[in-house]
Amino acid sequence: MASLLLEDVCRDLRDGALAQRSERIRQIADAIVAIYEVQRSIFQVRPDLDYFKNPPSSESLDVPSSADAAGHERVASTLARAYALVLDSRPEDAAALVSQHLEHEPSTFHKQWLRYELGILKNENGT
Repeated sequence: MASLLLEDVCRDLRDGALAQRSERIRQIADAIVAIYEVQRSIFQVRPDLDYFKNPPSSESLDVPSSADAAGHERVASTLARAYALVLDSRPEDAAALVSQHLEHEPSTFHKQWLRYELGILKNENGT
């Protein structure tokens, strides 16, 4: 919940009037504090998840990552260009760019990510 509030407040802060920004900054601080309180509660129940107290062993660091770094880079690059188009008042072009990438993306995970972002672009920009 706190992370959703933080996302909404950040968006409002970015898009809101100057007079509202002070209150928004306070709300951001409140949300961050709430996130850390939740994290602290989790670590009390599951101290093994606290990487500061239990850093990963050197053996686990030798395991190759299962993350598709190239896929992440492809999607992140496309989304950066798409949101630059939105900032340039070209939301239709942004949606078209993401749709085009979606058609050619080989990774199922990254296709889901692109569909999610495309939904946001369409909902928030009326495209």
